Amino acid sequence: MNKTARAAGVEQTAADPAWRLGLSGPAGERSLSRDELVALGLVRAVVPIACVEGWSATATWDGVRVRDLAGLVGGTGREDVRVESLQQGGSYRESTLPAAYVAADDTLLALRLPGEDLDLDHGYPARVVAPNRPGVLQTKWVSRIVVLPRRGCGVSRARPTGPRRPADPAAPPGAARPASAVVRGARWVLVAGGAAAVAFGAWTAWSTVPRGQWTSVLAWLAGGVVVHDAVLAPLAIALGALVLPRVPPVWRAPLRGGLLAAGALAVLAVAVVAGAADRRHWSVVPQDPLPAIATAVLVVGAGVVVGAFLSAGRGTGGARRRSARRPSTPRPR
Repeated sequence: MNKTARAAGVEQTAADPAWRLGLSGPAGERSLSRDELVALGLVRAVVPIACVEGWSATATWDGVRVRDLAGLVGGTGREDVRVESLQQGGSYRESTLPAAYVAADDTLLALRLPGEDLDLDHGYPARVVAPNRPGVLQTKWVSRIVVLPRRGCGVSRARPTGPRRPADPAAPPGAARPASAVVRGARWVLVAGGAAAVAFGAWTAWSTVPRGQWTSVLAWLAGGVVVHDAVLAPLAIALGALVLPRVPPVWRAPLRGGLLAAGALAVLAVAVVAGAADRRHWSVVPQDPLPAIATAVLVVGAGVVVGAFLSAGRGTGGARRRSARRPSTPRPR
């Protein structure tokens, strides 16, 4: 949630020295002050906060693991928990923290930033921080944590009273865990590889393009952006709106990919055909480009057809598996 304490109406309740964290779970209920929470032992985690408005920031937090708090009232770390805020209204005054996040070492009920307590607008007296979770779900001004019953074995999840809250857009499917160190490392490797490729391309252009041709090169690059945004993108949107609703569902995703590939191919084809028509030397475009362009179009078309057949096969297979799992209904006698 990105509200200030004043906008959330918690300036007095959050700053009240009598604030206590309520815990509820299978083993009963407990109530802890900030001093009692600190006495449990604080751990430190570096967790980014990503806002749905587009910004993100990384901070170092000191707090108590949510898993340990759940354990004080009978939680095992394999249950979802509901986090409730002092805020009395709004869609995100409470959120559900899936079990995969509860079990993570760096999912905390944060009490401090290094060397200082949280600011009131930052969530004082306590807030939740969890890795790879949108900022609106990092509940501030926490008042209560409830360990929810585990699903399965005939036990249904307890539903909170009050207005229905929106679904958690960051909940991992099934028992998926938050991104591991390997995944985060792979992302940094990809970012570094992309940056290196861009730098190499820029250096190659700077070292090989004659200075007198830079004006025409920059004009061509800018023209590509204009053609994409002013011609190809509207054309692709129009084609998608006209074609996709009129074809069977199994064709829609492959056709969408095919139209995007055809658009990219068109940008390249314009430059190649123009170069071939105006070449001053055979080495500019050594062969007739039209057969190569036609071959590329055929490859894109074949990819659309293969994608549609694969999509249809997956749909048929899934229907068969669901039919096989569905118990048969005995006929009345």
